[in-house]
Amino acid sequence: MKNLSKVLLALSVASVSAGVLAGENESITVHFNGAVTQPTCAFTSPDQSVNLQAVKASELEKLNIGQASETNSKDFQLQLNCVSKAEAEHISITLAAETEGDNNIIKNTASENGVGLELFDEQNQLLALNRELPQSSYLDRLNQGSDNLNFRVKYARLADNVSGGEVAGDAVFTVNYK
Repeated sequence: MKNLSKVLLALSVASVSAGVLAGENESITVHFNGAVTQPTCAFTSPDQSVNLQAVKASELEKLNIGQASETNSKDFQLQLNCVSKAEAEHISITLAAETEGDNNIIKNTASENGVGLELFDEQNQLLALNRELPQSSYLDRLNQGSDNLNFRVKYARLADNVSGGEVAGDAVFTVNYK
């Protein structure tokens, strides 16, 4: 009987201990932490005003509608700083501007004189408005650190009638992450 009591006592202690252990571990929470990285680039140059020299109306009248003039075109730069080298699958730059009609000419917001503006990359390729810029225009330069993107603005004939007057327009460049 003494052995039976010892066995019963051992079993009751084991069942109480198992119950306590089970009660302490009914559920646990596992917290996971990580990060997603992408090359981040930010414009370091402030908003700009690019001032073009005046062009004669007669110079623009020689052009076809939609054609840009080399006369008094103006180069400008956008400065970016990238944390790391940008890769094609992670980044794009869009160019947005108000247009006149179905073309790539920035609308003249200063007057209706038949003249607008067109933008070109440094290889003198016309840039499409309201879309992503071709990555060939900038991707190879977006390395870690400060980088310059070079562009050119040109006067463009917008209509049959060209007359004197002010020419102004805005373009917005935006860095996008994919």
